[in-house]
Amino acid sequence: MSAAQHDNAPQHHAAPLRLTAFSVVTVADGSTTLTLYPGEVANPNAVRQALAEHGIPALVTAGQFCQNGTLPGWPAIDQVATFLGPSPKDAINGRSPGMTVVIHGSAIPSGAKLSIGYRQAQQNREISFKLIQDDAPLTCTSLPDSGPHGDG
Repeated sequence: MSAAQHDNAPQHHAAPLRLTAFSVVTVADGSTTLTLYPGEVANPNAVRQALAEHGIPALVTAGQFCQNGTLPGWPAIDQVATFLGPSPKDAINGRSPGMTVVIHGSAIPSGAKLSIGYRQAQQNREISFKLIQDDAPLTCTSLPDSGPHGDG
């Protein structure tokens, strides 16, 4: 290729890489995996909507955790959701490990939803989850952090 041909070649500018703040994936066994990635703002409404699209009824909050009483006969939380901790797959892909929760949507009883609260602060990551009664009064506890909450 001559210098003249090279100068006339179209210029390609790659868009800046935008990492996602979370992922929601349904796996072969029917469970749903939620991963929240550090350093990215996970909008609670977007997380809730993504979970709903996978059949998981949820209340999702950033910077606080909300709960109310459970009903007799409900499964234990570890039958509904399991915290796996950092995802080793992320380290392989070159990003900071995310907080991963496996959710078994079929174990969520009728009239219930999963309350998920998390911190956005990278240095103080935390995620809490519990079954709550749908449409019942909530008690919310602050999970203070320095991260933005993206809930606008």
